[in-house]
Amino acid sequence: AIKFAQGDFWPQVNARGNYEWRGSEFNNQKRSWDVGVSLDISLFSGFGTVASVSKARKILLELEHQKLDISDQIELEVYSALLNLKASYAEIGATRQLVLSAEENLRVIEGLYKQGLANFIDVIDAQSSLTSARTQYIQAIYNHHINETDYRRAIGAEVDYRVLEEY
Repeated sequence: AIKFAQGDFWPQVNARGNYEWRGSEFNNQKRSWDVGVSLDISLFSGFGTVASVSKARKILLELEHQKLDISDQIELEVYSALLNLKASYAEIGATRQLVLSAEENLRVIEGLYKQGLANFIDVIDAQSSLTSARTQYIQAIYNHHINETDYRRAIGAEVDYRVLEEY
C-alpha cells in the first residue's frame, strides 16, 4: 500500500493501440489502426499523495504492533499452559501421597476397632477420608490430561482427544 501510494508522486504513462477491419464484403474491407501514448502529470494534487503515503505507513505500523501483540499472547498462552502442566504433575504426586496416607490411616483405625480401642464412627470417618482422597487423585489425573491437551494445543502439536474419553 505504501509503494502504491508513493506511485502517485510519479507521472503516469498510458499506452493504447487498436487495429480493425471494416466493410460489408470480405475482399473490400478497409483497415484502420491507431496508437496512442499519454503522459499524466499531477501538478495540483495538494498534499493528498503525502497524506496517502502517511496513512499507509501508519497502517503498516499498526499491523506490526498487532503482530507483536499476537506473538506476546501466544507466548503467554504457551508459558501459562506449561506452568499448569507442571502444577498438575505436582498435584498428582500430592494426591497420591494423600491416598497412601488415607489407606494407612484406615488400616490403623480398623486395627484399633478390632481391638476395641476405636469406635465405628472412626472407621466410617477413615473410609470417608480414603474415598475423598481417591476422588481427589482421580480429579488430579483428569486435570493433568486437560492441562496436557491445553499445552499441546498451545504449542501447535496434534491433540488426541480420545485420551480424555478413556476416563
